[in-house]
Amino acid sequence: MHRLLSAWKFVYILPLIVALIYIALLENTQFNNYPVLLFLAALVSIGLYKFDRIKNRKALNNEAILRMEGEINWLRGVLEGLPLGVVVFDTSSKIVYINNGFENITGYGKELLGLEYKALEEKLFPLPERRNLDIEKAIKNCQQMNEHRRSLISKDGRVITVKAKILPLKSSKGALTGTLCLFCETASYLELQNLRQKTHFFLDFTSSCVLAVDNRLRVTIFNAASEKLTGLKKEDVLGRHVTEIFNDYEAENYPIIKTIITGETFHNYEVTLFVNGQMRTLLFDTALITDDGGKVNGAIGIFKDISESKRIEEELKRTVFAYSKEKSFMRNVLNNLPLAIITYDRDLMPTFMNKMAEDLTGYRFEEFASSMQNISANEPVFPSSDFSRHLAEAVLSSGEPIFGEQRTITSRDGTAIPVSLDIHPIYSALREKNGVMIIARDIREIREHEHLLYLSKCILNSLNSAVISIDANYRIIIFNPFAERLFGISADHVIGKNINEVHLPFLKEERMLQNTLEIGTGFQFTEAAIQVKGEEITLFN
Repeated sequence: MHRLLSAWKFVYILPLIVALIYIALLENTQFNNYPVLLFLAALVSIGLYKFDRIKNRKALNNEAILRMEGEINWLRGVLEGLPLGVVVFDTSSKIVYINNGFENITGYGKELLGLEYKALEEKLFPLPERRNLDIEKAIKNCQQMNEHRRSLISKDGRVITVKAKILPLKSSKGALTGTLCLFCETASYLELQNLRQKTHFFLDFTSSCVLAVDNRLRVTIFNAASEKLTGLKKEDVLGRHVTEIFNDYEAENYPIIKTIITGETFHNYEVTLFVNGQMRTLLFDTALITDDGGKVNGAIGIFKDISESKRIEEELKRTVFAYSKEKSFMRNVLNNLPLAIITYDRDLMPTFMNKMAEDLTGYRFEEFASSMQNISANEPVFPSSDFSRHLAEAVLSSGEPIFGEQRTITSRDGTAIPVSLDIHPIYSALREKNGVMIIARDIREIREHEHLLYLSKCILNSLNSAVISIDANYRIIIFNPFAERLFGISADHVIGKNINEVHLPFLKEERMLQNTLEIGTGFQFTEAAIQVKGEEITLFN
């Protein structure tokens, strides 16, 4: 390199050397103006030197400008990417910078630049009583103000609770240049804190070892199980190169390193390592850690010591227990539903019957299943073959559920029970039809209520008294024919309307129904005279 620099400097004195050679060649000639020739050669040399210096200086300046632009863009990217709202005020309390985080929280962006704090406060806190004079004072005087909670109104009208903090903004020499305001949405902050706590709890609770690295293969996650297996403390491992943990293993064969380098993920990758003074066989699963844009930020490895068969057996027991518990839970839920449920497989053979179905039919599931070959033959509950052949098979073939089919089933003691049936297809995890599910609702009580309702309507319609009733929202729900004739108003015109909006003589002014609803005054008998179609009528209510 030094030789190249020396050669480059040689170019500057080249004109002088050429001039001297020329003088030597002309020594015997009559040209005697050698000083002039040397002077001209020197001028050319100096010109070349200065030209090169100017060119180098421009190149250095351009390089410095590009470097500064890169640093500015990087710093701007950091500020814009912060999950916090950042607002910067100058010494005159005018906004000079707003980042994307503030716009994401409040909806207000660059349109606020140049405004004073008061203008910002009027937008975020439109109600004067919600404003804080201490904040205005802190911004005006470039003072610090500790975190406090505030409720503000976003641009789209939402009420948002934030944590706000105010800091004085100082230059590198310590001079005050403005005020820095930080905003953090409380819900997002708490969500992040809860997520972090849950993640740490899960990582330390799980019996599997978890190890994560960044792009430079520095350890970022090292859970409690990893500490126990390796004998290394988390605080001694975090930030170190991953090869320092298992330094006896060839780096190129280490699964998490291969995942980072090649992008290949591993499942049940078996390696034998000397760990914590013992030779152990570890089983690795690895995966890449990527952001929303697909950029690789690191890799994670989950590994376990498969040389300890007892631990594997315990994990298997826990898994079996979890499945058993889940199965028991689901059966308990189905057995406590107030619906009779019977399921059949693809061949229409019964596979399950919940407690409500057993109580409704009088059959236990074992008796029910053994008493029939399938739903379309020797069916004790649904004796009519049209049900089995048409409804169940139709649902199986089409995959479309059937609702509200009313049928009569026969219980074990021979009682005919009217039911409303819903028939649904049952799908596997692969979305294959595995059978059908019948949901039966006993509608005997509903039919009794329908009959009573019919009788009540008949009685109301035949009464020689006006009957008016309102619900809890003051809406008229009963207005019988006698009331129609008495007040000259059609029931269709008033049903569903608020009683205070309908002109009903006496009832509206005296508020008898309203008082009964509001303060529980009970029934009162009051005599009153009203005008209906020009005639005076005496009422008792």
